Amino acid sequence: SPAAQAGIRGADRETFISRRRILVGGDIIIAIDDVPIVSADDVDAFLAEEARPGQTVTVEFLHARETRQVTIQLVEEPSRYR
Repeated sequence: SPAAQAGIRGADRETFISRRRILVGGDIIIAIDDVPIVSADDVDAFLAEEARPGQTVTVEFLHARETRQVTIQLVEEPSRYR
């Protein structure tokens, strides 16, 4: 994915809290193009409502307690239903 190529690490393990699966580890996205991100739902909403394939966005994220920024060119997500 463009995010992985830019150095953003996804969750690498899971835990359960009150029978709910929670992904943990990896980097935490805190903003996309200065839009605050609080949850994975915020990322999904941004991608669905604001983003288009080919668009370049700036992603701000926490990596090992350090804030980093990368620029990513978005690509069309492959269909999960093919």
